[in-house]
Amino acid sequence: MSAKHKKYTVEELLKTNTPEELAEAYVFPEVLTPEERKAAAEELAAARRKSAASFAVEDKQALQLFRLRMKMADYIKAESYKPQYSLGYFLKEYLKVLGMRRKTFAGEITIDPSLLSHLVNDKREPPEYIYFRLEIHSGNILPADYWFRIVEKQKAHAIKTDKLSRKKQQAFVQNRLSVDK
Repeated sequence: MSAKHKKYTVEELLKTNTPEELAEAYVFPEVLTPEERKAAAEELAAARRKSAASFAVEDKQALQLFRLRMKMADYIKAESYKPQYSLGYFLKEYLKVLGMRRKTFAGEITIDPSLLSHLVNDKREPPEYIYFRLEIHSGNILPADYWFRIVEKQKAHAIKTDKLSRKKQQAFVQNRLSVDK
């Protein structure tokens, strides 16, 4: 073990430091018995439950919305495409946070429930106005461009991997450039 990582006893440390210096510089580990560890864990869990219970429903919902926003942002920034993170996935998560039924939500953003169903199930591309309505409905917590970029990422992946369409379109292109790579 290097000198940098050597473990000292309290007695060794007191030879070169005052108790006040040690109190400021170190956190001394507390050795607990298994029973004491269990009691401390239960006490912490109870304190966390009490703290969580004191949150208002609106505060919990706001925290969940910010968590969803971070999840969307992380996915947008990520290099890789993940098919499970579609517009439909994030819409389902949004509705879950709101605790709202699809029909009620469709009414709140003034769209037909069948359109919402198609969007949630990734059966249809959203019209542009949907992005704005989702942003407005979320109180601007979930920006329109986040919703758009999730769909854009899905479309970019489809274009990159669609060999059949690429092959079909070759018949419509004449005088292709021939460039050495």
